[in-house]
Amino acid sequence: MQSSTPTGCLSVWDLQQAKLITTGHRRQGSSALRHRSRRAATKSLGDSVEIKIRDNGTGIPPEAKEKLFNPFFTTKPAGEGTGLGLSISHDIIVKQHAGSIEVDTQPGEFTEFKIVLPRAAALIAAVERDPRS
Repeated sequence: MQSSTPTGCLSVWDLQQAKLITTGHRRQGSSALRHRSRRAATKSLGDSVEIKIRDNGTGIPPEAKEKLFNPFFTTKPAGEGTGLGLSISHDIIVKQHAGSIEVDTQPGEFTEFKIVLPRAAALIAAVERDPRS
């Protein structure tokens, strides 16, 4: 994938929060002995920017994938997580920045999150939050 630097006034904190949550979720539950790798790439799509985060971890079972962005859904044992991480990421990306987030996964092989953020929407959201921008 071609790498490019996204432009616009997207909140750095919002993007970092979403990235940390998606990468943290993929680490959870992996006790595989194989070498784990993770890669991220960006691509300009004209009016939007695509960000892909992929690893070669354990993947996500189909029944969990369907509920992944639901509030309070977790695959962790009781008392070890709130199940809010990916729901918060979804809200930041989709509701606050008019973007999209999708997950592609193959159990036992990989998980890839694809985030698309419109450049114009990112600018408008930043100005609405802080008119001094």
